[in-house]
Formats: sequence, structure tokens, C-alpha cells
Amino acid sequence: MHYFRKIKNIINEKGGIFFVTYIFKRLVLMVGNHFFWSSNKRAIINATKNKQVIIINKTIEWNYAFQRTQQLATQFSKKPDFCVIYVTEPTVYYDYFINIDKINDHLFCFSYKHYLLLDELLSTSKSRILYITNLLNYENDIKISYDKMVYEYIDELSLWFKDDMNKGLELHKKAIRDADLIVATATKLYEENQKITDKVILCENAGDYDFFSKIDTYKSNELISKISAKYDCILGYYGMLAEWFDFDLIKEIARKHNNSQSERQHTLWHRSLYP
Repeated sequence: MHYFRKIKNIINEKGGIFFVTYIFKRLVLMVGNHFFWSSNKRAIINATKNKQVIIINKTIEWNYAFQRTQQLATQFSKKPDFCVIYVTEPTVYYDYFINIDKINDHLFCFSYKHYLLLDELLSTSKSRILYITNLLNYENDIKISYDKMVYEYIDELSLWFKDDMNKGLELHKKAIRDADLIVATATKLYEENQKITDKVILCENAGDYDFFSKIDTYKSNELISKISAKYDCILGYYGMLAEWFDFDLIKEIARKHNNSQSERQHTLWHRSLYP
């Protein structure tokens, strides 16, 4: 009865067409999770033959939010004689694809359901670099063959292992031991690892110059233009809103600004994030 009630709620909220489409996509994904088409095998083999391949392992979905990992994958794919395999899990909502999704000639999303098949598909590649960003899947990720391994220490372990920090620390130590290079994304993480290994480098987040330099060629969304016209000061933020965001700093800026509307607008925005 629980499932029937859930189906009824989905139909009432989203409509019958959405429900039928959702079921169809789920069935297609189920088939794709069990079979890897010959045409997709050929595509990967041809794209990676005699190339240096970077395998960026199971991380944020490609179409969920274009963040650091996708930025790096895109830049890596621009290097001569390189090909990037971005491993993610196909879903109905974000990365909906069967087996693989070609982003460009040198960058492919690859289904995690067929992850171990990479040993066969990359047999003609020149070399393989395993790029680890997510320790949650570490023990399975290292099962494939690779020449070099990069461990990107992207966030504090407490964000990933809230319920089992001991497990997080254990995997973190294994990754440091196994990796040929550790990439820390913040000074705090860099200094923490610098005490225990000389394989760590600091590579902080940065802006995409090609993207932001074109700002003058784009017209602002009409709704944003109407809202911004009301205020003396506009604060812009590009990225995810999570525990690391300094909400108190934004509140303090809003309070100190002379435009009282800014303060009210910020208060409403802040409450909408934390009801």
C-alpha cells in the first residue's frame, strides 16, 4: 500500500506524463546497467587508443552542478594526447545516459555500474592515471589497473564521514599511502598533510576565466535585473551553498549597508535556506 500511495502522490504532484516518463527512464537505466553495448565499447577503445587516460572516479554527477571536478575534467581533456573518463552513476534526474555519454571527443561520462570493465576497454591506452576525489568508494575504485594515482583531498573528512570518522581516517591514510600525488584544495588541508608526506601540493579553487570574461556579451536575466536595480550593493556568489559558506559574513555586510531593503532581502533569503 505504501508504494501505491507514493505513486498516487507523484501523479498528483507531477502529472501522469511525468510518471510514465519516469518509469520508462528507470527501465532503460536498468537495462543499461546490465548490458554494455558493443558500439559504446568501440567508442571508448577508439577514443583512448595510445592516449594518456585520466579516470576521475565516482564523484558529483556531471549535470548536477558544474564544479571543481567537472572544471578539471574539461581542462584535462584539452591537453594533447589525453582522454578523460569521468565516472558517475546514471540517474533519471541528472546524468541520464546508457553506458557512456560523450561530452567532447576527449571526455566521456562512464557508468559506474560497468566500472571494472575499464581494464578491458583501456587495454590499448598509453597510460592510466586514477584520480580519486571520493573516499566513500575507494576500496572498489582501486580495483582497476593504473599507472599513477592522484588523491584529491577536496574537503574535510567530517563532511563525508559524519557517522564513522574512524572509517574516514582509515581510508584517508590508505589513499595517502597509495597515491603518487596528493592535491589539497585549501591551505588548512595542505598544512595538515604536509606534516606526514612530501607528496602533497596545494591547488585551490579558482574562477573559470573563459566563462567570466564573457560577462559583457551576455544579457542579464530580466528578473535578476529588476531585483538588482532596487539595491545600492549587490553581492554575487557562484558555487554551492553548504556548511562551508560564511553566512554570518553576508549577514554582517547586509546589516552594515545603508540600504535597508538589502537587509530585509538578505533576511528573507537567509530564512529560505534555513526554514
